[in-house]
Amino acid sequence: MGWILDTETTGLGADDEIVELGIIDAESGAVAFSSLIKPSGPIPESSTEIHGITGDDVAEAPIWSEVYPQVCELLNGASVFMYNADFDRRMIRQTCRRYELAEPEYQASCVMLRYARMWGERDESRGSYRWQKLAAAAAQQNIDISDLNTHRATDDCEITRRLLVKMNAFQITESPEVKAAQARAKRRAASQALRARVFDAIVPDGVALGPDNEVTDRAGNSYRYFVGGCPSDYTTVSKVPLRDINQYKFVGLCKSSFGELGYVVERL
Repeated sequence: MGWILDTETTGLGADDEIVELGIIDAESGAVAFSSLIKPSGPIPESSTEIHGITGDDVAEAPIWSEVYPQVCELLNGASVFMYNADFDRRMIRQTCRRYELAEPEYQASCVMLRYARMWGERDESRGSYRWQKLAAAAAQQNIDISDLNTHRATDDCEITRRLLVKMNAFQITESPEVKAAQARAKRRAASQALRARVFDAIVPDGVALGPDNEVTDRAGNSYRYFVGGCPSDYTTVSKVPLRDINQYKFVGLCKSSFGELGYVVERL
């Protein structure tokens, strides 16, 4: 299936670099690579507040050029799943550039964008689906991550894997927005199905007709309805036993002298 990769970094900018990298097997969750990485500069406090990694934590860690051969061996030619692939790929690219190294060549797949489509919450400002934070996605899908630390590379890989398992099994619960839309669509479909079946059986008067006041019989023939006295050579549906309805076709609509509407049929 491939790998799942996650990074923790010195920040979000164009000059920031990786301070932790995790790679796990996308199917089994086995850890293939997990290491702190010493950056070329300090780790800002604002970043430490997010992932908890300090300068002291990485003081004895390898620099990027030292882990690069192993990372390339894993990534080159592989399928790699990432939660926010644009960000992780950019950080790998930036860190490689800092050490004048070529970026590994791999096929990246963004789990975040795919999940956003499945969750279905719209972001009108972007004209697309709203991105969900990884921990929020896990909570939305009732995925237990109590044994993991969010914003640590290897643990975030495992959270992504657990989410991906549900996604691949089509077990994703949609957002309330999507559920409401689905309920509306279901009601519309039921209404349309009712109209389509109107003349398959005896039904109450007042059922909506087509946009041009047309109706369709079981054979697919369309008729315009008429309102007036019921012609003497036709029969109203109310006089046809339900067991015999297949022996008749719908002709139109008539109004009795009391103003009641009825369906008009003729024997096939």
